[in-house]
Amino acid sequence: MLFSALSSLLSKASKLDVLGRLALFYLVLKLLKALKAMSSAKHLLPRTELALGAVDPHPHAHAYYRHFQPSADKNLWLYSTWWLPAANVKAWKGVIFLVHGFNDHISRYEHVGRFLAAHGYAVFGMDHQGHGLSEGEPLYVERFTDYIADYRQFMHHVLSLSSDSPYALQTDMHIPKGTELKSLPRFVLGHSMGVVITVLTVQKSPEIDWTGVILSAGAVKVDPVTAPWHLRFLASVLSSVVPKLRFPDEGFPHLSNNPLIYQRALRDPLCHKLGMTPRWAHEFFTSCDLALAEAPKFKHDVLLFHGDKDVIAFPSGSQEFYDKAASTNKTLHMLEGREHELLNEDDHEDMLRTIVDWCAKQAREKAATGLVDVAA
Repeated sequence: MLFSALSSLLSKASKLDVLGRLALFYLVLKLLKALKAMSSAKHLLPRTELALGAVDPHPHAHAYYRHFQPSADKNLWLYSTWWLPAANVKAWKGVIFLVHGFNDHISRYEHVGRFLAAHGYAVFGMDHQGHGLSEGEPLYVERFTDYIADYRQFMHHVLSLSSDSPYALQTDMHIPKGTELKSLPRFVLGHSMGVVITVLTVQKSPEIDWTGVILSAGAVKVDPVTAPWHLRFLASVLSSVVPKLRFPDEGFPHLSNNPLIYQRALRDPLCHKLGMTPRWAHEFFTSCDLALAEAPKFKHDVLLFHGDKDVIAFPSGSQEFYDKAASTNKTLHMLEGREHELLNEDDHEDMLRTIVDWCAKQAREKAATGLVDVAA
């Protein structure tokens, strides 16, 4: 059939025309092959055999043991780190988890971790799969719930530690003698997409009694101008057909009031210069709706921050979450003239001092009920 069709073409068209049609036919075949590959593509697992327990040890086994945790499905190594109070501090004031946003990584919050640790808090953070130093397809996730499962596992791992834990001893954490992290005040600080992950993780973890939840520039509401309903519908369709197709990368030039913050992100090799995929976009949009829908059931004490000039995460999203939250102890700081990267602004220490003061107040109030231990 194919040869007879080619013979017909040769008899009725010039050689140039035939070559053009053959080239078009070849391109169509390549496109169909690429689409098929995209539709069946799974997460890249560059070191799956190590995550599943390879015989040969990693050449940097100690660093892996200290800084990498397996994902919830045991297929990826996820980078984690911590900032701890000085070794001579006899009592830690609490545990704070940092949850970063999209195309972000935990090391961009080094100054945040150091500040909080200097004020007596043990700070723990992890790069989401496909972000920073963690494994996985860049800026891609099969299901948004994978982020949540990974962080729940990470939180349980950290809160299981004590001064006598083999992991704590072997990694030189210097946890004060007799301290169990699960008995300390427990906080979680999420930023941007990390707010969506934080809200859904906290709501799915009733076994953890949180002393307080801190939400920075929460991306809980999708801008109807930049992401209208028809684009959301397109993302949902393409998510099933070509989940790893890349949309154009438009960047985020309005990250901060300080243009140097955006320039640093552009030069940061751990911030990918890639557009989002249909699968990620669909999963994210759906999860934003779920996070906002959780507000009427959100009873945790919560502290929210948002810049009123933020064009990346809708400020009205934080306002709506605050208005609907079932919590009886909630505070919203709408920061005038501020854009998205609140924790990287020039005056970020003002925000961090507010967080430290709020955490201390929360810990004292919880201690009065006997729920947590508070350092003197």
